[in-house]
Amino acid sequence: MENIIRYFMDDYIRNLFDTKLGLYKDTTDLAGFVLKVQEEVQELGRRFIQDSLQEMNQIIKDMPDRKKNWLVEHKGDSKKILTSLGEVVIRKTLYTSRTETDENGRYIECYLLDKVLGLLPNQSMTEDVLANIYMEAHRWLI
Repeated sequence: MENIIRYFMDDYIRNLFDTKLGLYKDTTDLAGFVLKVQEEVQELGRRFIQDSLQEMNQIIKDMPDRKKNWLVEHKGDSKKILTSLGEVVIRKTLYTSRTETDENGRYIECYLLDKVLGLLPNQSMTEDVLANIYMEAHRWLI
């Protein structure tokens, strides 16, 4: 969480202030001002999502129950996922079960963060993006 707070304090506020100064210098570019504010807000949102998911991954890794049932296979894997705020990179840890096996008798491997979030192994976008796609398609069909 400290990463997002640092970004907010060091970059976000300064960027919004610079954007406001840009409007004061060119008062006729209201649309440009709005787009720059939207861009900054979306960047803050993406960073907040990314930071929150990274924190969740660490919480899972530190849980005593996880340590009993799952071994860390490797960490630092990343996955890009598209959200309605834009692309977010999720860093996650791959685990191997200590108890569960597949039909071939091999211990199951999975990303527990994906499991907790309800993400499918090859899922590349969140449900909000799909909903936006369907709504836009429906609008064009009417």
